[in-house]
Amino acid sequence: MTVTVNFALDPGVSVSPGGAAAPRGGTAGTTPQRPRFGPMVIKEVKPVYPLDGLQAGVQGTVEMEVTIGTDGKVSNARVVRGVPMLNDAALRAVLQWEFEPPAQAVVTNIEMTFSTTRRGGRD
Repeated sequence: MTVTVNFALDPGVSVSPGGAAAPRGGTAGTTPQRPRFGPMVIKEVKPVYPLDGLQAGVQGTVEMEVTIGTDGKVSNARVVRGVPMLNDAALRAVLQWEFEPPAQAVVTNIEMTFSTTRRGGRD
């Protein structure tokens, strides 16, 4: 099972033409793709897009391998493929996710894509 989460610049964050970010909310927006197989996400914690990453225009995908325990909580997570400035934010968030409790522990991958491009057509 793979869960893909795309992050876009939150409307609460403004970026000046020079690239400096002025956070007003501090979190990135998320749009998870619901898994086709395995436990469904019931609690998704949105990560904080690191300010230094925003200022540097760092974007990319962090792929993590997570273990979902029989209580539905993420008991372990590690980066399989990532972006150094974004890895910690992704890990901190996914460790707080909760799923429908499976009958036995499940190991799966979750991808989080960070983007500084605004979505939704609102400026």
